[in-house]
Amino acid sequence: MRKLIGFSLLVIGAAALATAVPVGAPEIDPASGGSALALLAGALVIFQGRRRKQ
Repeated sequence: MRKLIGFSLLVIGAAALATAVPVGAPEIDPASGGSALALLAGALVIFQGRRRKQ
């Protein structure tokens, strides 16, 4: 179950980054920040699950 949640967070984050519209300002907009957090959370969940198995 944990692996499924982590994988879905990675997919959501990647999809949000793929549909992001580039802006002229060098600021981080909320959509990009949210997708980055989703990618990070998904990766952490997957890595934590793999570490417990070993």
